Amino acid sequence: LADRIMDRIGQGVVFIANATSDKLFLVAKSKTDVHAGNLVKEAALIAGGSGGGRPDFAQAGAKDVSKLQAILDHVRGQLS
Repeated sequence: LADRIMDRIGQGVVFIANATSDKLFLVAKSKTDVHAGNLVKEAALIAGGSGGGRPDFAQAGAKDVSKLQAILDHVRGQLS
């Protein structure tokens, strides 16, 4: 999904957060100077999770679904 979105926008950062009843899954893809691995790692830490990856693609998981809005707020802050 992140690849398809990036193909459509061409340049930038794609951040996807998927929440189930008990888990968060985070994915980031970057075609900028934003390091996707660092972005995902910081976001996952907010919800007690872990993850990371390459500068251009990364993924993470966490268990505190209640922190989803805090994660999205953090990512927006990092990208603005």
